Amino acid sequence: MAAVFAATLLLCRFAAPLLRCGPPVAGIRHLSKEEVTVSAKPSIQPSRGNYVRDAKTGMVGIVMDFSLGQYWLRPVGGGREWVARPSDLREITQAELLSERVAAANRQQQACGRA
Repeated sequence: MAAVFAATLLLCRFAAPLLRCGPPVAGIRHLSKEEVTVSAKPSIQPSRGNYVRDAKTGMVGIVMDFSLGQYWLRPVGGGREWVARPSDLREITQAELLSERVAAANRQQQACGRA
């Protein structure tokens, strides 16, 4: 707890001068609130067979089909398909894919009573 307080105090001490609003600096264009937009990563357009993460559910799945503006995904290791919007899909790394495959193999072994 004390370490968090010390880190916050240190951050406030050195970051405060940077956060203060002052007169516009000559030669620098300042953006209005309307021009500043915060957005997530642009949505991806995976094809059949690609592995993606559904940000809404947190699940990783393989793209089975794209129909009517939605993707049909199946969990790694098999299971019931679900529908995801393109804006909810995120690319995954090889490490994430390997982790999902290991988890699926472990679930399958437990279901068969081998674990």
